[in-house]
Amino acid sequence: MDIVIKNGKVVDGTGNPWFKAHIGIDDGKIVEVSRHDIGGGAITIDAEGMVVTPGFINLHSHSGVTVVDGNPCENSLRQGLTTEIGGGDGRAYYGFKENLRPFIRGILREYVGYDGEVDWLTLEEYRRRVEEKGIGVNIAPFCGHETIRRSSMGCPNEYWGGRWNRPPTPEELLEMKRLLDECMRHGAFGLATGIEYTPEVTMDELVELCKVVVRYGGVHISHIRSESTFLVEAVKEIIELSRITGVPSCINHHKGYNPGNWGKVSETMRLLRKAREEGIDIICDMYPWVYTEINKLKDRIPIGRGLNLEETLKLLDNYESWRKIKDELKKRHERFIPELNKRISPPLVNNYIAHSKSHPEVEGKNLEEAAEVMGLSDGWEALRELYLSDGGESYVACKMCEDDLITVLREPFTAVSTDSCCELKPEKYGPWHPRGWGTYPLIIERYVRKLKVLSLEDAVRKMSSLPANFLGMRDRGLIREGMWADIVVFKPGEVRNLATYSDPHRYPKGIEYVIVNGELVIDRGKYTGNLPGRVLRRSGTRFN
Repeated sequence: MDIVIKNGKVVDGTGNPWFKAHIGIDDGKIVEVSRHDIGGGAITIDAEGMVVTPGFINLHSHSGVTVVDGNPCENSLRQGLTTEIGGGDGRAYYGFKENLRPFIRGILREYVGYDGEVDWLTLEEYRRRVEEKGIGVNIAPFCGHETIRRSSMGCPNEYWGGRWNRPPTPEELLEMKRLLDECMRHGAFGLATGIEYTPEVTMDELVELCKVVVRYGGVHISHIRSESTFLVEAVKEIIELSRITGVPSCINHHKGYNPGNWGKVSETMRLLRKAREEGIDIICDMYPWVYTEINKLKDRIPIGRGLNLEETLKLLDNYESWRKIKDELKKRHERFIPELNKRISPPLVNNYIAHSKSHPEVEGKNLEEAAEVMGLSDGWEALRELYLSDGGESYVACKMCEDDLITVLREPFTAVSTDSCCELKPEKYGPWHPRGWGTYPLIIERYVRKLKVLSLEDAVRKMSSLPANFLGMRDRGLIREGMWADIVVFKPGEVRNLATYSDPHRYPKGIEYVIVNGELVIDRGKYTGNLPGRVLRRSGTRFN
């Protein structure tokens, strides 16, 4: 056999208690799981004192963009991830028409530094390209709602999140359905939507598209319409969509952020439980971090746009010019976008300080609270002081509360996700959220070992067979003979997340071995350089 894993405690992904066994791997698949000695392999791993689990599957990822030119995906592999979805938030980089090619190239240039030709259109062409370049993890691709919408309704010169303020015409909707049908025939797992970013989308449009998905046995994943003020209504919308069409749905990175919305997840969990009792196939996923996107203060607060940092700091240091800036910022924060039901910029109290080098005492507080601690008159003055002290490098974010995270995590239908992507060079592309480096170790370290919110067996189920079952994967997510050998071996008492908001790009400890499609990619905690990942096809796909 190619690889034999001996003497490990097997947590097989079902949620059942661990059992001691030896595992044999050959030609990419698990060929033997036995309590009897099965001999050695070309590679033999002694897992005495370690846990052996299925590879972890990420239900919300943006790796579809970061793998277009090849990617070892080391940050994903080192936390035990072996499969990520592509097309998160409805933003896919395949399944478009010729008219979208320049736009896709511009996005790739800005986000991942890719300046080559976009020499693909369809999912099948994208699959061939990515696999030829080489990737470390598997990608389970979804058709992107915003992608097919842009391609069918024209291509405004805007970044993701640009709005068209109208439903599609019958002809445009027909073209969207054609592109979706093509993507499903090429093996997409379903439709990904980012309804908060396309608020003009109607239930009628979603129903028509999900009918196509259902014909192929696919699923729907969604960044829902609101995760704050209208969280409950947004969850009801997805439940109703699944009720009408029968499409299985997953609410991605489910949360309620900022204090006015803390506690609402108790109601959304009740709604999801009730829907499932009625026979509606719906789940959710979450990440175990209390902050959403972390942004540098100079990027989050619109001061001095068009000016370099030195010029901006000079303006802020002059109190007369600061008074004018402050008045303008106040006016901006008072303006609303009615159709989005939110302010142009997040309310000042919703900007929490995730990290400040000069003022660590205000970390975890919003700008108004920080002002009180710093002895300043208001949050605007705190913003100025932090900007000047840290050179705009303080990190701010919207915030959840841990009680809500635990409420969501405890439900049997909740999976785990990162809302991140395969690694890019941080020195070139700036800081990423630590969830891309430490989400799965954090689940094990904090919510299994420390807080005992979950058993290890249930945590593994939420990270492996639960997402695999939702995606319709019948050959991954479990330690069983005949399954693809996506496997993680770790020391359960030593797994530690080391990624923080101030230092987010640190690999975890305790994960010793990772195998993808039968190839060793992490060996005694070090990356091997192997690139065995594939762009997967939905079960039962017959490509033509």
